[in-house]
Amino acid sequence: PFDFEAPDVESQSDFETIHYTVEGDDVYFVSNQTDQPQKARFAFRAAGRQPELWDPVTGEISKAGAFEQTDSRTILPIEFDPYGASLVFFRQPIPTSQQGSDGSNFPTLQTVEEIDGPWQVAFDPAWGGPASIEFETLTDWTQRPEEGIRYYSGSATYTKRFTLHVEKDKMYWLQLNEVKDVGIASIDLNGKEVGTAWIKPFRVEITDAVADGENQLEIAVVNSWQNRLIGDRGKDPSERFTQTNIRIKDEWNLRPSGLLGPVEIKSD
Repeated sequence: PFDFEAPDVESQSDFETIHYTVEGDDVYFVSNQTDQPQKARFAFRAAGRQPELWDPVTGEISKAGAFEQTDSRTILPIEFDPYGASLVFFRQPIPTSQQGSDGSNFPTLQTVEEIDGPWQVAFDPAWGGPASIEFETLTDWTQRPEEGIRYYSGSATYTKRFTLHVEKDKMYWLQLNEVKDVGIASIDLNGKEVGTAWIKPFRVEITDAVADGENQLEIAVVNSWQNRLIGDRGKDPSERFTQTNIRIKDEWNLRPSGLLGPVEIKSD
């Protein structure tokens, strides 16, 4: 049999895999090569061992409950975020006749709250942005009328209060969905740093930080230098915020920037 395949997937090139053998254990690194979420069954040339799913971003390890063993292979369903990846370990011996359950190896997350505007946004005046401004909705900085925001490069912090009813024995996640252009967001909730989101869908767990009732959320995002360099193009040197020996080309365009959302609270 094949070492690895996705039997139900039309385009096998949607996934890449690397197979290692470490002290007799089989380890597969499987990655989603597309910008879309993916859900499929995958067949591995390994049997007689319990499949484990390791999250390479969070380090979380879980035993796969849904799987089947057949013809010296183990088949299990895996779900991926856009460009996401998973490590699949086969270590602990089990009977080759043992079968897992049907269904999914991943929790189904439901949106329990969408955090709408307005948002308070703080830019760095040293780089031309306003110290504080209200955004009625989450919008691309390059579409704002203010020149100091449209051409801004650097970090900006979004602040918002929201109310949530928290149920015991449930887990909660904050999902930002879209962050431009570098795609990095640092998140604080109720004064506690809950994580940095840097891959789609920009989701972090907030179970230990979220409160039943009112919550204070801060999200710091950063973009690249391109927009500020474009904003300085053609200006007198005394009016520029940047200095560079790079020629700012006329065909350069502003890059969409900022927290675009929608910002959602998810729960299992």
